[in-house]
Amino acid sequence: MESQNKPSLYSVKFQNWVEKFAQKHKLFKREKALIVAVSGGVDSIVLAETLARLQKKNAISRELSFLHIDHQTRSLQEHTNDFQLVADLAAKYDLDLHFESVKTKTSQEHVLREARESIYKRYSVRFDAVIATAHHLDDSFEWSLMQSFKTSDPNKTLGTPVKRKPVIRPFLCVSKEQILKFAKKENLNYQEDRTNKDLIFERNYVRHEIVPKIKERFPKYLKHYVNQKNELVQQLKVEKTEVSQVLKIER
Repeated sequence: MESQNKPSLYSVKFQNWVEKFAQKHKLFKREKALIVAVSGGVDSIVLAETLARLQKKNAISRELSFLHIDHQTRSLQEHTNDFQLVADLAAKYDLDLHFESVKTKTSQEHVLREARESIYKRYSVRFDAVIATAHHLDDSFEWSLMQSFKTSDPNKTLGTPVKRKPVIRPFLCVSKEQILKFAKKENLNYQEDRTNKDLIFERNYVRHEIVPKIKERFPKYLKHYVNQKNELVQQLKVEKTEVSQVLKIER
């Protein structure tokens, strides 16, 4: 059951941290509506909950709505459960919920990613909006690590951008651990995608086979990653508003 009680002190601090980060990078433009991509997993559910709360305190000035995409990679029952979680959260805050289905016969990562990006662009134009996704620090580290195995171009190893039209990423200031703590504190309902454990996907292999060993041996790896990439951004003079990796970890 979702918490009907007063938000925890941690959750309030988390929300304020995200708001401060968004303000710094001008993510919530007053002239743009905001659509949150919500899968039903913990990351996107916490993002949707956080942004809905920020709208209630007028930190987001224009329309807020949710977008749920069916990738058709799982069973009908699993997707129905996902959709219901997102629908319940939208109803809780009286927000519109958009639905799209990926029309592809493959489950390859890059194909699904391109299909999502196409949907994001279409919705951005249709609603004059930016699209918020729940990518966080751990996602960015994993992406950077994968790219470092494939290329020697430092620009391509910077990690996930804070924003690149039409997508914004308000959670590139928090870690997976912090997101899970928020969900636990607020008793949020979410469902994990079983395909996230399928090692046939590169990201999952890095996430489950490589990163845990790094974390065990070098527990401050994420902090050093953030500092290193911020320094690299400065050296490369990458344009911050589009592709930079300007991140912090909550103290």
